[in-house]
Amino acid sequence: MTFGINDGLLEGNVKVGGAARFQLCNADTDGETGMCVRKGLCGDKKSGSGVAYGEVLGDCDFKDQSQQFLECCKVVSTCGDHNSALISYYQNPNYPDTERDDLACNVKISIRKKVCQLRVDLLDFELPSPNYGGICDSQNNMAVMAPSKPRGLFGRGNSKLCGLNTGSHFYIDVNAGDSIQFIATLSGTAAVPLSRAKLAYASSSAYKWNIKLTQIECDSDHWYYEDLKAPSGCLQFYTEAFGTIQSFNFDGSSVMAPNQDYGICIRDEGNNPGSRTCSITLRSQNFGMMVGKDDFPACAQGSEIVNLALQRECCLARDSAYLGIVGGQSDPRYTDLTASRRYWCGAEMGSTGQISSRHEPYYIKVHSGSFDKADVERVEKKYQPIGFQVDYKIDTGIC
Repeated sequence: MTFGINDGLLEGNVKVGGAARFQLCNADTDGETGMCVRKGLCGDKKSGSGVAYGEVLGDCDFKDQSQQFLECCKVVSTCGDHNSALISYYQNPNYPDTERDDLACNVKISIRKKVCQLRVDLLDFELPSPNYGGICDSQNNMAVMAPSKPRGLFGRGNSKLCGLNTGSHFYIDVNAGDSIQFIATLSGTAAVPLSRAKLAYASSSAYKWNIKLTQIECDSDHWYYEDLKAPSGCLQFYTEAFGTIQSFNFDGSSVMAPNQDYGICIRDEGNNPGSRTCSITLRSQNFGMMVGKDDFPACAQGSEIVNLALQRECCLARDSAYLGIVGGQSDPRYTDLTASRRYWCGAEMGSTGQISSRHEPYYIKVHSGSFDKADVERVEKKYQPIGFQVDYKIDTGIC
């Protein structure tokens, strides 16, 4: 059985205890989150009608008004489908298996009433790498089209993903009635990297993806959606007390994409709302942010704060890239001495690869300028502009 756009499952309303409620199942499992529906509504076959279909994951542990147990239904979309489910998944046709043929595959998500955010979790995402200049190839990418960001979701003119993005996520501001499209274009012949290890060049042409799509009502008092809701201005929102942030398409060797401009927010309470938050510590695993022509080589090392030639802060050239957060840079010789700086670029994240910030809320600006292949060749004399992979930790206790 397939489900129409206004079908009971996709609308998400189930009568339980005399009230219409959104009943989640497997909420603690990112890859298998569903909605509880009456038995028989969730078909496990696809008829090719162009709408989403459901996979029965098992029984829910409560009953509807007629005392019938409900079943857990996971909504899945693939090429040519559309749906308006609160929670759904967009997968390549043979997922979890990979694809090797050329493929054009799009999905349309219709935004429901009262919804103002769409959270996109890239649970599994392995596509061909960007080209030498950090640009996703026109025949090997996934474009995300959203009415709220007509000029680019990740920055001006930048709405495409490629390479490795498993584990990443982002938010899209939406309004009721919006149509969000995910358009994948694959040649089946380009190389897909096999590892995020530094300088890992092994690859294959097999690609796949599995994307979780969650519509969030911003006035919802449901714990699940309330926990996911991102603050205004955040393309990414991390809620755990520690974790890893990284640039999109990061694989340890490909060049970071130009023309990016977005914010990363980290919940300052971490996992313990009752504790006192003192600061956030950032420690780089991999770091290589483009230094523009006017900043090169004065700021290429990464520990320089001021471009003495231009008498201004480093990292601010038109074609530079940086992480923006006010933090302390330790003196490598005298650990009790620190200098405050706002922009971090070059071959290393500061003098030691670790910074601390006490400025709340914890917001990190990601910016990459309008650089090209010639700029990449110039910078490669010093380092590889691969983007960033940074561990973070919320510091609590006695401040």
